[in-house]
Amino acid sequence: MQPTVIELRTLNQILDNFSDLDIKDFVIFLKENGFKWISSQKIFYHSKLQFSLRTQGLDLFIRDRQAVINRINELETKQKESPSEYDSIMRELATWKNISISALIFGVVGLFLGRIVFSFKMWIFYEIFCLATFIISGRVQGALLKKIHR
Repeated sequence: MQPTVIELRTLNQILDNFSDLDIKDFVIFLKENGFKWISSQKIFYHSKLQFSLRTQGLDLFIRDRQAVINRINELETKQKESPSEYDSIMRELATWKNISISALIFGVVGLFLGRIVFSFKMWIFYEIFCLATFIISGRVQGALLKKIHR
């Protein structure tokens, strides 16, 4: 299912500067180049390359489609040149995403229930540990994404 022009304009008001035809044509262009609309996240996602375009940046690419094509070609080239490295980075990124989500969940649960279970010092230590794990995993994910998108 593709987004409507109204939906895209709601998500990115700068698209009001473009005609309905330009926006529809760009959505078709993205679909032809392997992107799928993920309505729950409001992004266009290229599953093969694990690359997404957010709706906030679409106005930058409507006139410069070559930039999208160049980015796709760059990522495909990286994937072909060193597929094992690319795959290992993606696996590592998925692992760190899971760690990040777990730390967030445990931190929130600990925030509400930890004071009942732990002494005050243990509770504070637990919360600091969860927060530090969440921050570190976010930084590692950022570094991995930079490594992929260089």
